[in-house]
Amino acid sequence: MLSTFITILPVFLVIGTGYALTRAGYLGYSIGEALNQFTIRLAVPAVLFNAMVAIDFGHAYQAKVLAGFYSGAVASFLAGIFLARVVFKRRPGEAVAFGFCALFSNTVLLGLPIQERAYGPDALAPVFGIISLHAPLLALLGVTAMELARAEGRPLGETLVAAIK
Repeated sequence: MLSTFITILPVFLVIGTGYALTRAGYLGYSIGEALNQFTIRLAVPAVLFNAMVAIDFGHAYQAKVLAGFYSGAVASFLAGIFLARVVFKRRPGEAVAFGFCALFSNTVLLGLPIQERAYGPDALAPVFGIISLHAPLLALLGVTAMELARAEGRPLGETLVAAIK
């Protein structure tokens, strides 16, 4: 347990330090916005591009790892929808939005640094494999579920065509 704590501590110290410095007024919100823009528009794409150029695809796309991650993601999606419908009494479209929130994880900004600290840089290939499939697969699942939730009596085939479009 202590080794897990020590592994994740630096990531959360960085997050906590940024939060504390902003709350104290030392850093303005504009710095956070600028860092966010830099990260999302430049740093993350550069890291992902570099990783995909040098990746061993056989090591990155391991069926057991992908199945484990995506079965957990889909279970979280379904649990989010179920809780939204049953516990919070939300409409179907709203419930899918809840499910979307449960579906997407922060595999890039949190998963990569924690994985690297825990297992070293050689263990990152499967995470990059997950990341490369994450948005296409999970967005398709979420959009299809949203189209089914708001089908409003349309036939299933027509709803699936709308989801594909």
